[in-house]
Amino acid sequence: MVQEKQSIFAQNPFLTAVTAGGVSGALLSSVAIAWRREAEIVKRTNSGAKIAESMRNVGMNAAFYAAVAGAFVAGKELSHAARNRDDWINTLWGSVTAGAVVGLRAQKVSVGIGASAAFMTVLTLTEIAKATQEEREKRRSLIQE
Repeated sequence: MVQEKQSIFAQNPFLTAVTAGGVSGALLSSVAIAWRREAEIVKRTNSGAKIAESMRNVGMNAAFYAAVAGAFVAGKELSHAARNRDDWINTLWGSVTAGAVVGLRAQKVSVGIGASAAFMTVLTLTEIAKATQEEREKRRSLIQE
């Protein structure tokens, strides 16, 4: 019997989330730099300091997005482990931890609460809609059989 080798990303949701968060943060930051006049300044002056500052901003944003994604998955997985259930409440706890990271960066509790509420609303409703869609598909398959 030959075992199929799985990717490390398939085995570890935390690593997947941190990687995806970091890559998306770097991409979004790069696009933001290109849209601002900062890119024109770097082109005209050919300043190594300006380029280094831009790259530092890309790195900081990539790290921030990775931290938010990692906190979300950590909160969701810890809730799943503690409750031994896979439902929307795990997503809710993941949203709280992700919002806490946003609040820590802003150094304001109100920003953390607002970010948690925004994450909760969007991600929990998405999770509930996904669960509802799965239930509909199960019912359809039972009817067709």
